[in-house]
Amino acid sequence: MADVDYYALLGINRNATSEQIKNAYRNKAREYHPDRAGSVGTEAFRLVTRAYAILYDPDRREEYDKGFRPVTSIADLYSRRREGKKVMEIMLPTAPAAKQVGPDLYMAITVETEVLLQGGTVTITLPDSDGTEVALLVPPRAKELSWCRLPHKGSPGRNGADSGDLWIQLKEKK
Repeated sequence: MADVDYYALLGINRNATSEQIKNAYRNKAREYHPDRAGSVGTEAFRLVTRAYAILYDPDRREEYDKGFRPVTSIADLYSRRREGKKVMEIMLPTAPAAKQVGPDLYMAITVETEVLLQGGTVTITLPDSDGTEVALLVPPRAKELSWCRLPHKGSPGRNGADSGDLWIQLKEKK
């Protein structure tokens, strides 16, 4: 957002047409052109040229005008600039009613060395459950693996979304 009111700089009102913007720019550019005003007019000429470039382009003008409309909410305030949009995404990653996948859960279990080398089945009780047990199939040479994943066995999702995953660290029983 600019520190300068480009409308006032060009001497036009906020609902000026593109033709009025162009005419105002030509008059000011002629007045402040370095060939005419010397080095004193150089900075003013740059400002006038920038004002014209922003106000004459409908998309850039709309973006510039956002800085002058009343703020209706915190989200409106932050959404006016790219940096603000990122802050809002961090603060409010999803709408409250949106589906959100449940968080992943992590647990460690100790497994017999023989099962880790040759493969087998291990029964585990799911965390965040009422004692539900599942059979975990341990593949041969699992000693080389450090983690197993059980999809959708983590914490439940929100508003009907899938549950997260359950990650199980296999530790050798000594």
